[in-house]
Amino acid sequence: SHTLGSGAVVTVSNFTTTPTSISIFHEGNTPEGTAFPTELDSSIIYEYFGVRVNGGGAFDIEIDYSGSEEYGSSSPVSTLRAYRRDN
Repeated sequence: SHTLGSGAVVTVSNFTTTPTSISIFHEGNTPEGTAFPTELDSSIIYEYFGVRVNGGGAFDIEIDYSGSEEYGSSSPVSTLRAYRRDN
C-alpha cells in the first residue's frame, strides 16, 4: 500500500499471479501527453495516481479516503474516474 499526499491510502492486492514488481505513484500536476476519452475534460485534473504491475496478472485496487480531509466523506465520489493503460 501507499499513502498519497492527501492522506488517502492505495492498496493493491489479490494478484492472479506473482508480480515481479509493483509501483504506486502519485502526481500532483495535470497529466501531459496522455490521450483521455473525449467525455473527460482533462483540464480539470489536478492530480492523479497510478499503479504499474509487472507480471502480476489481474489485481484489485482499494482506495481508502478515510484519512484524507480533502477526499473524505463529504467529497463527491462522482468525480472519481478510473482508466486502464496497457503500456
